[in-house]
This record gives sequence, structure tokens and C-alpha cells, in this order.
Amino acid sequence: AVEFTETKALVVGIAVMVSLLPTVVPGFFDAFPSWASMILGSGISLGAVVVVTLNILLVRDGMGPARVERLP
Repeated sequence: AVEFTETKALVVGIAVMVSLLPTVVPGFFDAFPSWASMILGSGISLGAVVVVTLNILLVRDGMGPARVERLP
């Protein structure tokens, strides 16, 4: 079972909202370069990129990225 914390709920909520943008506001990403339309034009791929990025940045359950030790 996965523990559903407030941070994880925030990640899911933001990803769902961003993934709906191409459908709700069709011209929202028109100012971006044409090569970015592959990711920005599809709600599924946009949502996947957002959820992976937010998980890397926000979720810390001991399974996050390895800690970088600073050199003296």
C-alpha cells in the first residue's frame, strides 16, 4: 500500500490540471517552438513529464534522489 500524503496529493493535482491544458485551452502553447508541440500538444505526455518532475523535486520518502555530499 502506498501512503498518500499531502505532497503526493499536490503532485497528482498539479499534474492533472496541467495535463488538461491542451484540451481546455487549445491555443495555450502556440507561442512555444514547433519541436515542443510533441510534448505540449498531448495531455498525457505533458502530464507524465510534470508528474515525474514534481516527484523528483518534491517527494522525499527515503526513496528520492541520492544525496550529494559536498566536498570540504
